[in-house]
Amino acid sequence: MLRAKRVALLGVLSVLAYGSASAELGRDWVNLPRPEFWSGGYGNCSVVFGGKMWIMDGGNWWPQRPPRVWCSTDGRWTRTAQAVPWSARAGHGVVLYSGKMWVLGGEALFGSTEYYDDVWYSPDGVAWTRATAHAQWPGREGHTTVVHNNQIWVLGGYGDDGWKNDVWCSANGGAWTQATAHAPWSERSGHASVVFGGKMWVFGGYSWSGAERVYNDVWCSPNGTSWTLVTAQAPWAPRSGHAAAVYNGRIWITGGRGPGSTPYNDVWYSSDGMNWTQATARAPWSPRVGHGLLVYNSRLWLIGRGNYKSSDYPCWYSTNGAAWTEVPGPRAWSAREFHSSVIYDGKIWVIGGDGQSFEGADVWCSPAGTSWTLVTAWAPWGWRLCHTSVVHNGKMWLMGGSPSRGSPPKNDVWYSVDGTIWTTATAHAAWSPRYGHTSVVYNRKMWVLGGNDGTRDLRDVWYSTDGANWTTATANLGTALGAGHASVVHNGKIWAIYRSAVWSSPNGAAWTRVTAAAPWGDRGEIGAAVCDGRIWVMGGVSLSPFPPYWPVLWNDVWYSTEGATWRRATSGAPWLPRRGFSLVADRRGLWILGGLNYYYDGAWNQYTTYLNDVWYSPIPASVRTWQSYP
Repeated sequence: MLRAKRVALLGVLSVLAYGSASAELGRDWVNLPRPEFWSGGYGNCSVVFGGKMWIMDGGNWWPQRPPRVWCSTDGRWTRTAQAVPWSARAGHGVVLYSGKMWVLGGEALFGSTEYYDDVWYSPDGVAWTRATAHAQWPGREGHTTVVHNNQIWVLGGYGDDGWKNDVWCSANGGAWTQATAHAPWSERSGHASVVFGGKMWVFGGYSWSGAERVYNDVWCSPNGTSWTLVTAQAPWAPRSGHAAAVYNGRIWITGGRGPGSTPYNDVWYSSDGMNWTQATARAPWSPRVGHGLLVYNSRLWLIGRGNYKSSDYPCWYSTNGAAWTEVPGPRAWSAREFHSSVIYDGKIWVIGGDGQSFEGADVWCSPAGTSWTLVTAWAPWGWRLCHTSVVHNGKMWLMGGSPSRGSPPKNDVWYSVDGTIWTTATAHAAWSPRYGHTSVVYNRKMWVLGGNDGTRDLRDVWYSTDGANWTTATANLGTALGAGHASVVHNGKIWAIYRSAVWSSPNGAAWTRVTAAAPWGDRGEIGAAVCDGRIWVMGGVSLSPFPPYWPVLWNDVWYSTEGATWRRATSGAPWLPRRGFSLVADRRGLWILGGLNYYYDGAWNQYTTYLNDVWYSPIPASVRTWQSYP
């Protein structure tokens, strides 16, 4: 027990180094640093070369990040060069050929839509040479590349002229020959290919011709010109963005995306391409598309999270396709909004949320906001956003919310003592399903306030001591508390803040409007917390008073001791204006985590950035009251 207290104290001391005696709470903020590591995102391809696994990371859409090259011998990745000469891209091809790594084509990430037809090679991942700026094949992404009969092959894909089923080959990467303009398999991208049994193989893929078409057919060819249909419908579900490899004399496919963008995490194998066996219907890694599959050191390696920003580490290995081991390593929770956060067990916790291409069911914790631990990648409450979390009776609680945008909200209640094992207190609380509500702990009870049921803003307030049995404090507190309001406990009362109005109650039933026009004006999705004896309000979104009335995000910070008189700590904090973030406080200070930022250019185009940054505003050491760590 003594050692545990020392560890907690070290966490406090480490974060105090970010502040100073002269810092002002709410005005001065520190962006907590994180080490650089490969996050396994969109736009990467992988290959085995020189006794290592390699990743040609194509970059990132937004925020913009240039392409990078990484290598590994154990699933922990090292960046090999500060910059590469080929431009940022996604859906490119990567192969090992003639003692070199090759990058072929892809879709431009930044600027106008462009499909590349360039070819690059490198003997070490650092020095790159362009074999051709414009291959004979039209620019494309989502194609496959293999090495067969001592040549590089490019098969299908998508470009300016739509989906393709052409096949090209080259002995030097510069001069290309078309094996066929139209293979018998239909035009597609996002398919998978391998070389097996002296033939090239094509599995599944995607196209659009007035309607979505997703395939589960299998084709093979010894020469790229004549193709044989092995099966028109493999037993695995139609998919694209899956990965394939040859291992232990079998073809293996993993994951991918089915009709309606349904992601998979199943694994299949076959010794002939016609008869398939399912190794597992649900691997421990989260569903994904656009990942890689390598064979290295007598194991299958799953590389990357693909276009689904899942929370597990982006590298797993297996010897049988059914049992998988996750490679431990540095990581950070994916950028997101509409998550929840609490302070529990001496740590900051991030729970669920909504990102660019995912709804999170993950749980993370950190003692000081810098180094984060993934506690669980898939909690039993499933994908969840616009929910609430509190700490009550030595447990973390999660209540309500929605599994995805536009989905019906929930009214379930869960609790956990470790963030890993979650227990259902009730699948259907007495309060109606809702999202965007708030929760507080007051008078040894948990309280749920307002929200939206999918059709209307709510006015009710409920409380419970055990999470299963709920009592109505009031069915109508006099004003709606719609999605995007905030609530806190301060000076023996519950406080609710919605738009520019501030309300308080000593019992959850009788409410007093303290002010109808707070100085920050009419805005939603604000953050509120109590720290150093004050209520703090910050961030959020409002509408511009001028046409075309576009949304405006904020990064100002306000505080009050009694809810009526508000002072502005800063009109522009150093963190990006945002909505949908989480704000928590402890005896160290205020913490802001994640959220969504966007801005508009002169043509009213919106540029959106999901955030996973962590900012800390410390209580100055000169006024800090030292006490045991919470």
